[in-house]
Parts: sequence; C-alpha cells; structure tokens
Amino acid sequence: MAQMCRAAAIPDHAILLEDRSISTRENLRNAATILNAVGAAGVVIVTDPYHALRARIIAGQVGLTASTSAPPASQVGPKQWLRNIPREAVAIAAALLHLR
Repeated sequence: MAQMCRAAAIPDHAILLEDRSISTRENLRNAATILNAVGAAGVVIVTDPYHALRARIIAGQVGLTASTSAPPASQVGPKQWLRNIPREAVAIAAALLHLR
C-alpha cells in the first residue's frame, strides 16, 4: 500500500506504516496508537472496495476518525468479488458484534 501511495504522489512524511498486525482489528488498533502519538486528527484507510465498510466500522470502534479510499469497484475482477464478498459479509457481522 505504501508503494501505491507513493505512486499517487503522497509524500513519505504523510505515510505511516503499521506492519506488525495479523488482522484488520489489530492493524487499526496498532495504527490508532501510532496516530495518537503524532497527534493525527483523522486517517484515510487505503483498501480494497469490498473491505472498506468493515475497515471504517472497526476504525470507529478503536477510536479513529476515518474515511476510506479504494479503487473503483469496476477495477476489481469478478473472481476477487466472488471470493471476498461472502467472507466480508460474515466479517462485517462479526465486527458489528465485536466478535473479531
């Protein structure tokens, strides 16, 4: 993702990396710690379009003011949609119930 941000002309000083987590919730919890330390007021989560809703839900749960940026849905292949939408539906329900 950092490479994609750089390719989009986002300066290095605006990119903060969290590379120790193994789940979305853990990633956002760890990111919140980093962002709070630098006094960030908000965050843009760069993700896939099918993952954006769950990322925003969890971000709010861990205390982040977040928006998402994703490529247009039309740029995601049908195989990716078919593979990820069922998983995301279950994961969104789990996130809303704080199960994961």
